[in-house]
Amino acid sequence: MKRKMLALMLCTLFVLSLAACGGGQPATGQSGSTATADPPAAGDDPATPASDTITIAMTDVSSLDPMKNWQLPSYYFYWTVYERLFRLDSETGEYEPELATSWDIAEDGMSYTFHLREGVKWTIERGIENGTGNYPGVASVDAPDDYTVVVNMTEPDSVFMDKQWTGDCCVMPYGCGDEIALKPNGTGPYKFVEWLSGDHITIERNDDYWGEPAGVSTLQFNIIPEASARLISLQSGDIDITALQSTDVKHVEADENLLIQSTTSIRVDSLGYNCQSEYFSDVRVRQAVAYAINKQAIVDGTLEGYGVTLKSPVAMGKGGYYDGMDGYDYDPEKAKELLADAGYADGFSCELS
Repeated sequence: MKRKMLALMLCTLFVLSLAACGGGQPATGQSGSTATADPPAAGDDPATPASDTITIAMTDVSSLDPMKNWQLPSYYFYWTVYERLFRLDSETGEYEPELATSWDIAEDGMSYTFHLREGVKWTIERGIENGTGNYPGVASVDAPDDYTVVVNMTEPDSVFMDKQWTGDCCVMPYGCGDEIALKPNGTGPYKFVEWLSGDHITIERNDDYWGEPAGVSTLQFNIIPEASARLISLQSGDIDITALQSTDVKHVEADENLLIQSTTSIRVDSLGYNCQSEYFSDVRVRQAVAYAINKQAIVDGTLEGYGVTLKSPVAMGKGGYYDGMDGYDYDPEKAKELLADAGYADGFSCELS
């Protein structure tokens, strides 16, 4: 959940998602990278999906329950095995239909009406029962007919729609319980096959999918915790695709057998504060920290230049992004002045978690 933090949001970085793949296979996707199959050869029936396997390296996860686990590698499965009401086009910032074909928002923001795709059942109840952060303002849900759902709010929520395309809001079978954490079951283009903890997770094409069939028959995710080991596996040909750390880009660029694909991410790294604490309840202290952080140095030194500094807590391309904020330039002398004005000329110690 993004909150309007203004002076509180001090260090925001816009990060690029990077992936490397072997054998010339392209990697594409929204706010990340996944594999796509090569196009069919001349004479092949384009209606017949390709039959092959792509192997992707990732770190392990503790659960595959979209409403209880938010580890980043889990989203490989949340956005392939499951679906949401709609998805976000990260380039245009527009919502696109997925399980909802259209929607209407009441002028007062107190209700949302979703018109559902036929042949796919949908439930919002588990999210409400589990108290996930995406449904705190939902008062009730009505179903006027089989293909219409009305979500009634306790109060207007300006980011309710933005929450619905995230992995937390995956559409799940009615009545499912905690077993979903080990055996995900959704309506997406892929279906779950097996999970051998610490070794691999396998999903395969869902032949009952309502939309265009997936172009790759099987995706196998090999669990490789260390980034260096993932890169070695890529270079040796043991895997086809892996996400890259920025420090590894130069090694991949030097290998003619590997290809890098990058896309603009909607990930924002930021620093926030407990504004009820002894020190950070004073706006001058928060501003001092803002002036003391060299955001461009972080982009250049830590991210190897693969990032963009922001003045907003919302990523470019997302609804609610505003580029008119003044922000805080790097000014350590100004930071010292503000700390002195706040009574901390000699500084202080605090815990950063």
